[in-house]
Amino acid sequence: METQVEVKPFSYTLGNAGSLKQAVGVLAALLSDDEAHLVLDEGGISVAAMDGARIAMIRARARGSQFESINIEGPTSVCLDFYRLDKALALVEKDERVELSYADKQFVVRTDRKRLTVPTFDVPYQAIPVLNGIRWDAEATVYAGDFAAAVKRAAKLNDHVQVRRDQDGVEVHSENDHDGTYTETIEDQISGQGEARSAFIAQYLLLAANKVPRDVPVRIDLGNDLPIHLGYTLPDPDIEIEVWIAPRVDD
Repeated sequence: METQVEVKPFSYTLGNAGSLKQAVGVLAALLSDDEAHLVLDEGGISVAAMDGARIAMIRARARGSQFESINIEGPTSVCLDFYRLDKALALVEKDERVELSYADKQFVVRTDRKRLTVPTFDVPYQAIPVLNGIRWDAEATVYAGDFAAAVKRAAKLNDHVQVRRDQDGVEVHSENDHDGTYTETIEDQISGQGEARSAFIAQYLLLAANKVPRDVPVRIDLGNDLPIHLGYTLPDPDIEIEVWIAPRVDD
């Protein structure tokens, strides 16, 4: 028998689509064709999901105070393909006022002059455990543009790059047997602390940071052979993003 999932009616209005487009872009890039649930209540909208390869986990939240209006009958969730939602939002200008709602098994994006729909899936919601409680060895804050550019350059030598923090700041490092090594230091915008290093798939680091405005500060939490945690807020309206990426651990 086909699963029937009840989605309670809702309507959320944002003064502009800027940070929504950016947040959905990050979700779409990390999740690819994997669907995920939006969780909606009077406190705002959130999503927590893991990519199909189980390498990256992402959590995003727009708090209720960021919306011009919220109308909802009670807590609910809706399952979406964020790649499709990202394509729909590409047709919306960043300064357009947007309303998000649900009708006839469609997620609806409406502006003053446009109405776009994205199909939803009858998939029951299951909470994704978030990696809280990790004891990080080091922390730092860098600009998204500086971090993404350093990773992109390092990835030209190897598709796995090492991120490390020591007394000199944050470094992105890569190497291979033919071309030697590459190391780039990134300025720590807020004096971090601790020392740690771990290697990661460069593409995942880029997917987490590449669509973020260059001047957005990114908090990095790092441990030796632990996941990297990237946290940042997309501004006006504020959408909080957290990404965890699994390390490459050599045998």
